[in-house]
Amino acid sequence: MSCRQTTKARCRAFAVLIASVCLCGAAFQGIAVDTGSLPPPANRKVDFVRDIQPIISKNCYGCHGSHRQEAQLRWDNKQIALQGGEHGAVIVPGKSAQSRMIQLVAGLEPENVMPKKGDRLTPGQVGILRSWHERNRAKRTFFSEAIGRSPAS
Repeated sequence: MSCRQTTKARCRAFAVLIASVCLCGAAFQGIAVDTGSLPPPANRKVDFVRDIQPIISKNCYGCHGSHRQEAQLRWDNKQIALQGGEHGAVIVPGKSAQSRMIQLVAGLEPENVMPKKGDRLTPGQVGILRSWHERNRAKRTFFSEAIGRSPAS
């Protein structure tokens, strides 16, 4: 085998390896994570302005707000948040354990915990977000509708 043939063979082998890694990476994104360790949803009525907005404003807007949209995701815009970012949907109303948002803030993917900077959310905060998802509130009550509204008592 000539030097040129050896180089071509190595390039093909490298291309196959890269393609395999890419395909496996895409497959791993679709693999279900173990949701058994998720904190339970809060066992109380959750109000967006009082409970949800402060958590998301403090922990998410820095990277997913009006000034910056990592992964093309915004938490301050209902339509964009429900649509999801470059990694697809992140909210599954009515099914919090399947919501990528919940999985990431709960730390179910240790290599991809949100928020990336600052303190992690507490189990209580994750439970509040889960309750918002479970009761299908994530689809009905969102940031843009809550502006100017006082928290429910």
